[in-house]
Amino acid sequence: MKSVNNLSGDFLGSFADGAVLFPLLIMLSSLNGMNLSYLLLSSGLTYLVAGFFFRVPMSVQPLKSIAFAGLAVGASGYEIRAAAVGLGLIFIASLRFDLESWAKQVPIKLIHGVQVGLGFVLVQQGYKHVMSYGLEFILLAGVSVALIIYLTYKFQYPILGVVSSMGFFSSLFWLEKIDLPSGNVSLNLESFRPFLILSLVLPQIILTSANSVLATANVSRQLFGKEAERVNVRRLISLMGFGNVLSGLLGGLPFCHGSGGVTAHHKGGARTNRSNYFIGTSLLFAALASFIFGNARVTFSPLLLSVLLLAVGFMHVVL
Repeated sequence: MKSVNNLSGDFLGSFADGAVLFPLLIMLSSLNGMNLSYLLLSSGLTYLVAGFFFRVPMSVQPLKSIAFAGLAVGASGYEIRAAAVGLGLIFIASLRFDLESWAKQVPIKLIHGVQVGLGFVLVQQGYKHVMSYGLEFILLAGVSVALIIYLTYKFQYPILGVVSSMGFFSSLFWLEKIDLPSGNVSLNLESFRPFLILSLVLPQIILTSANSVLATANVSRQLFGKEAERVNVRRLISLMGFGNVLSGLLGGLPFCHGSGGVTAHHKGGARTNRSNYFIGTSLLFAALASFIFGNARVTFSPLLLSVLLLAVGFMHVVL
């Protein structure tokens, strides 16, 4: 009976971590030339696999350091995919070692520094979007950001993620067909800048080791108790390692897990892995819609995108 009664909580909680996922899906497809259908398909499949693999609500987030830094320096979709493959291979190789002891050696101040940097990149991207629409747009975006942040902290509910999810799925009714080169599925070695790719991977190793591995395992145990016994360091790194190699090669989403995402799902009401199945299935339907339209692009509200980037960036800095 308890499981049945929590059906609505699992459904609402499944979309609670959308504040970073959906804006980055849009930006990776529109600014970095990645195929939206593949991004949505890989995101949905990863959510489904993570739910089955861990048996509790588990977040699936873009590799934030790679994605944000890639946007800031103008990395191509191929370079972002190469960075994901490189990170995945590093994780696979690390399975030979004592991962938990190694991850604990990462200084917490270094992690905080990376997160602050990511927050400022998000704020910068939101600022770039909002500045081109005039004073009234800027004031409306500022008031919206302040209101969302206030309500989020007052009610301790991931309002931002739900708003982002609603904005994204409603925008699927206004898909815009575009033409991407057929080579988007394969790797184009001529477009690689090795040092740029390395600069994307190194900060992500630091961030993922602590936030996506140790912190995620600890938070899952705190929130879900014995039900989270499958969420351990080795399993997290295994899924991210093999998953990112496959996703990077096929043009899918470079992904990780995250303690903040798990917390957002829980605060949103998710208590079982059905939440993963809800959002995973929704993403697969979105991928189907994008595929039917050819290489489609989501027409996302510039105001909503700016508000999401500014608010999430602010919260990253505060965190």
